[in-house]
This record gives sequence, C-alpha cells and structure tokens, in this order.
Amino acid sequence: METKEEAAAFLSDLMRRMNQQDNRGTATPYFYVVQTERWQPVHDEFHSGETRTCRVDFEGDPTTFHSKEEFLQSLAYYEGTKTEAEIDAHWENLQEVVEGKYTEEENVFFTQDAYDEHIRLNGHNLRRNPHYSYIKHAFRNPELSEMFRAIGVLVGEPWKEH
Repeated sequence: METKEEAAAFLSDLMRRMNQQDNRGTATPYFYVVQTERWQPVHDEFHSGETRTCRVDFEGDPTTFHSKEEFLQSLAYYEGTKTEAEIDAHWENLQEVVEGKYTEEENVFFTQDAYDEHIRLNGHNLRRNPHYSYIKHAFRNPELSEMFRAIGVLVGEPWKEH
C-alpha cells in the first residue's frame, strides 16, 4: 500500500472483518493465536502437565525415540551392519528420559481469516503442526482499545467492543 486511500481502505476492511467475526465469548480486544505443542526433557516429579517416556541416543547428534519400532526404523538405513543382539543391546543402553508437553505461541492475528490464510500458506514452516486457533484477549489494555477506536473513527467504521 502506497497511498493514504489504500491505507484507509485496508484499515476499514480490517475493522469491518474484526467487527463481524465470532469472538468466542472473549472480551475485546483479542487475537487469534497460532498455538503449537513442544515436548522437552523434564524431571517427572516437577512437571504438572502431560509427560511421556522416551529414549535418547547420545552417540553423535542426540536422537529421541518414542518406541522400539521407531528406533528400529532409524536403523533400517544401516541394515546388515549390526546383529539383532547388538541392536537389542544398543536399545537397552539408550538413556531413558521423561518429556513434558508445553504449548508455544507462534504468531498472532486480528482476524480468523488472517489466521487461516497464514496456516494455509505457512503451516508447513511451523516447527510443529498447529493444533487449533486460540483466542487470547488483551482485556483492559487501554492503548490497544484506543488504537482500535481511533482507527474506526478515522476510517468511518467504528470498532465494536464485545
């Protein structure tokens, strides 16, 4: 966008879309958040969320395996180089680790449409697949509320607070 008219048209359309979308019962202002899951090693006694056990091969680059089948699939590249006894011994020597599940916020959007378009175009670049759009509010954020009100006034499309 290069002109005031183009900027005003964008802001007017943004305000219209924000006013028309479902707020999912969340106070304004709010954002649609790309939320993903991440697993990382934890001490199982000090993590209150979901955990899982895995084994880690620290030879070379650390590699995590969540099942013996997954481990055996990784060895398919080296077929014939180890006996079954060597493979079993290697599996037994892997360090057992507990992983805890965490959520991360990857990005935020003013509209569900922008969130959906971002996932369509860029979802393959996310470190982990997003599992849903989450709405996070900025309730009682006077700067953001005033900014949306000001945009609405400037473009003739008043911001509707829910």
